[in-house]
Amino acid sequence: MAAEPEFDPPDPKSEPVQAGAVNFWTRVKEHKIIQWGLAYLGGALALAQGEEFVAGALDWPDSIARVVVIALIVGLPIALTLAWYHGHRGLTRISAGELTIIGVLLLLGALFFTVAIRPPADRAVAATSPDPEPARAATVAKREVLQSSVAVLPLENLGGPENDLYAEAMHGEIINKLTRLRNLTVINRESVTSYAPAGRPPLRQIAEVLRVQSLLVGTVQYVAGRFRVNVELVDPESNVNLWSDQYEGDLAELLTAQADIAMNVANHLRTQFSAEEQARIERVPTDSPLAAELYLQAAYLIGVGNQAPRIQELLDKAIEADPKFAAAYGYKAGLYATQLINTTVGSARSREVLEPLIEQNVEAALSLDPDSVAALGARANLAVLSWRWAEARDAGERIYAITGSSEYNATWFWSWSGNQAEAQRRAAREVEINPRSWAAHFTRGLVQTYAKDYAAAVDAFHRAIDVSPILQTRSSLAIAEAARGDVEGARRELRLAEEALGPNRTIIVLLDMAYAYGRIGDRETARKLVAEIDQAVLAGQEIGAGGRAFLHLAVGEYDEALKWLRQGAEKAERHEIDAGFYQLMNLKLNYAADPMLERPDFVDVRDRLVGD
Repeated sequence: MAAEPEFDPPDPKSEPVQAGAVNFWTRVKEHKIIQWGLAYLGGALALAQGEEFVAGALDWPDSIARVVVIALIVGLPIALTLAWYHGHRGLTRISAGELTIIGVLLLLGALFFTVAIRPPADRAVAATSPDPEPARAATVAKREVLQSSVAVLPLENLGGPENDLYAEAMHGEIINKLTRLRNLTVINRESVTSYAPAGRPPLRQIAEVLRVQSLLVGTVQYVAGRFRVNVELVDPESNVNLWSDQYEGDLAELLTAQADIAMNVANHLRTQFSAEEQARIERVPTDSPLAAELYLQAAYLIGVGNQAPRIQELLDKAIEADPKFAAAYGYKAGLYATQLINTTVGSARSREVLEPLIEQNVEAALSLDPDSVAALGARANLAVLSWRWAEARDAGERIYAITGSSEYNATWFWSWSGNQAEAQRRAAREVEINPRSWAAHFTRGLVQTYAKDYAAAVDAFHRAIDVSPILQTRSSLAIAEAARGDVEGARRELRLAEEALGPNRTIIVLLDMAYAYGRIGDRETARKLVAEIDQAVLAGQEIGAGGRAFLHLAVGEYDEALKWLRQGAEKAERHEIDAGFYQLMNLKLNYAADPMLERPDFVDVRDRLVGD
């Protein structure tokens, strides 16, 4: 008998797997599942692109795009399921298995859709807080994002520390350029300086605090004698790059490149702008690299403080390098105006020197660039102090027409000239745009004090202190507390102000404190402060008619106060700057609700404290 051939018995597990794999791929090919999938993806991409185009034309909300994308994602497995059953002479009717699969996919898609379509702010609050109130507040905040808005975060310096000043100065100049677009809401520099690249929180978190639609981030690098700037416009909600570009050149070329940055931001946020605005932005600042470098160094030092002589030197050299550099003249005018304001409680000699310098540089800047905001601001400040209020109003409104924003002194001016409603509107708008700005909150507090809405003033001053505990806020808060009759609140703030003063005995704060102590009936403490101020006056400090009136009111010497108030009115009629200008304005509006100032003889003099 022949021997049976030996063979290995088949593995019972291997054959079905191989057969199953063959059957699977055969079915994939026969039913054209890959073709169906590729066709679906192509159609989905075309639909998404079409939606983006139509959304841009019709200004649809972002939620519609999110719905379309989610629907297309959910549709892919459903399309593949249909291909599996019907791709090639498939079933002529829906089977129970197919119906079950599609049902499960639709259910999972609905759950995914429900989670994904909810606003991110809602999801974050729901995950961290069981309290429905925070969730509601987050939803409201999300709906109140400032339209067509951008915050420019501090630029990251990729070079050595010696280039920090260029990164900071370029940051400020980009913000200045963007503010020339009236319909674009730009967060001011004060509100964003805390978001330095090192230790910066997530972009979405920054955007939620600032309530902006977009963020502009970037870097500055010095390479082989040239600077390189990279900028990126980001949608913080989706972390999508809306636009980015790189600029390289000397500093003069980079100043010019800021126009391109501004126009690209405006276009990608669909911000409307006029041909006049575009021409204003695209005006070439200077073609001198040396002038640009000196100018940026000066711009950096302006934010440092106590650098006036060095800033003046740098600007003079920039003008020498380019005598047609309008921005340098404008900065010089603004520098002198700031010195004048700071020395309004100062010497008459400083005013005699500074006034002609302001006028000279304002004229030079405006002859080269009629839209120089720095020069217009300097003119407005000088005109206010000189009681030329029509000129001040014209300059302030020109700034408003260019930037859509008021300088803070210009906002106070509306209070001083009697239009409290307009002052309150502008102050509220600045706080809305710049919630992290001490100046915005302090201005709103002062404006509300002038309008005698003391509860709102107290709230605004507290918010200013939360942003930055600048000493002057405490004394102004004490005035508002005293005016609304909260003696203990005023005393508490005065005590905190006294603790913060230390050796820095700032006269303008001491004047406020003396008057506040007088308003709450503490004449003894008021007299001590008056004696201290008198010693400063003997040492050469000047407080003017307004300061003298303040001090005599503080200690109850009303006839003397009236005499000094009359002197202030006479100076106003002669267009003469008084060292106590701000005290005169505070008394004109009776910002501390002093009943003595409502006496008819005081009212008559207060009515004369007005410019023409």
